[in-house]
Amino acid sequence: MIYKTFLTLVFSLISICIYGQSLSLSVGKITHSDEVIVAMINPKTLRNPKPIKGFNLTIPATKKLQIGVSYSRFSGWNHIGSTGEVGGFGRGSSRVLLKRYGLMFQYKLNINKGRITFLPSIEMSLEKNLPQQPEGLIMTNIFDGSGTRGLYMGFAEVQAFSGQQILPTLGIGFSFNIIGGLNFIVDYRWSFGHRVFQEMFVNYTYNDIPQPTAYVVNKGSGFIRTFGVSYDLGLMKPIIK
Repeated sequence: MIYKTFLTLVFSLISICIYGQSLSLSVGKITHSDEVIVAMINPKTLRNPKPIKGFNLTIPATKKLQIGVSYSRFSGWNHIGSTGEVGGFGRGSSRVLLKRYGLMFQYKLNINKGRITFLPSIEMSLEKNLPQQPEGLIMTNIFDGSGTRGLYMGFAEVQAFSGQQILPTLGIGFSFNIIGGLNFIVDYRWSFGHRVFQEMFVNYTYNDIPQPTAYVVNKGSGFIRTFGVSYDLGLMKPIIK
């Protein structure tokens, strides 16, 4: 059902007008906003950007406003860390693939006679979680305190969940015209999720002393940085003049 609805939107945008659509392809990084429920001893915030890729298809609704659809996919991660007396500890894991199908609105502000375009945007996306292991299976990873992990010993457990959620995304972008309808694009976006797609528990001792079980979840929030190219498929004819 999700795919049929999304494809219907794509074909509708293509058929609305034979000219005016803009297709963009992009790659970049997403930095997940982990929600630490129970921190490790001497907690340390880990920020490890992960790959993301996707595309947008837009059409001008007015001279300034563009509407469109977007698609992106990336792996969902949890991270948790600690700073110890001898080295430190950090753990990250991904057991789920995330796909987002979005409806977006962009506002165009031309700079330097249209050679540069500033594009603030708002987007509502349907995010679908696809666990990469049987749902309910808990993956265990043992660490023995060797190397840079110093005095940490124990194991981490990771569980991914299937499901879906609607999440808003705010963004700003820049488009730099290269030649004709070809443009180089840069985007920065902030997404705000509310449904857990993966959780991680860390059961461990520090310096041979048992510690409270650390617990971290990810709900889909994060910061996205991408770059790519876009191509205007024809004259930019707005739907509403």
